[in-house]
Amino acid sequence: MKAAAAVIVGAALAWGAVAWWHRADAPADRLQRLRAGEPLRVGYAVEPPYAIVRPDGQVDGVAPEVARLVGERLGVSRYEWVQTRFDALIPELRAHRFDVVAAGMFITPQREAWVAHSRPMMRVRSGVLWRRSAEETQASAWKGWEPVQRVAVIEGSVEHQRWLAGGGLQDRLMLVPDAASGQAAVLEGLADALALSWPSVQWMAAHSQGRLQAHPLDARELLGAQADHPAFQFRHEDEALRRAWDQALGEVLGSEQYAAVLARWELGEDVFPPREREPQEGGR
Repeated sequence: MKAAAAVIVGAALAWGAVAWWHRADAPADRLQRLRAGEPLRVGYAVEPPYAIVRPDGQVDGVAPEVARLVGERLGVSRYEWVQTRFDALIPELRAHRFDVVAAGMFITPQREAWVAHSRPMMRVRSGVLWRRSAEETQASAWKGWEPVQRVAVIEGSVEHQRWLAGGGLQDRLMLVPDAASGQAAVLEGLADALALSWPSVQWMAAHSQGRLQAHPLDARELLGAQADHPAFQFRHEDEALRRAWDQALGEVLGSEQYAAVLARWELGEDVFPPREREPQEGGR
């Protein structure tokens, strides 16, 4: 019995050592394993034009396209795309369900406590989407927040965070899990407006057969909001991967391929990211 127990204990210790070795070594050699053929696992939430799923099942959009351009430069040959809710992206990244988030998620101080951001992929503003009334024959101007009784926001989004911080509409918020749910709430009259990234609401309005309108929000209209910076997200311990990604991303952002991606998704040079921001240092 003692011999058997010793074998069991020895096996347990050996398994623990192997598990510890994988946990300790994985961050440092992750990039090498990707280059050797392991798939890059990419988490995303559907929100056009940042990320969509084509009818044939292909994941597309600005963030996936840019991620593929970066991956090419890093020697990545295989990808696994993992769809989830927007508010689950950070928890599932930290739980190792995927390696990087490609969803147009903005850089914020709150998120930097949980994940490491890449350099900015774009520079955008927030916007608002609302339904055109049946009586309106042409587009009308945005009338401000005063007549809005219910505003939809994606749970965990920048717009949600800003109102929680004191935007004055907390009692009128409707939390939705994704952009499609927010758009549906506006179309069905469950919400008077959807507050979301300007490229997203602009896309929804442009593809709504005239049923929806959009307006970009300035600093006076949404809690002092200026330009926001969508980026890719990584676990803090995957610093080697993030640094390599940032270097390759910098090359992509200065390329004609990047400009072509923006043009395909009906975006112009006004969303080009600031070039003065350098890649992050680790240890934040």
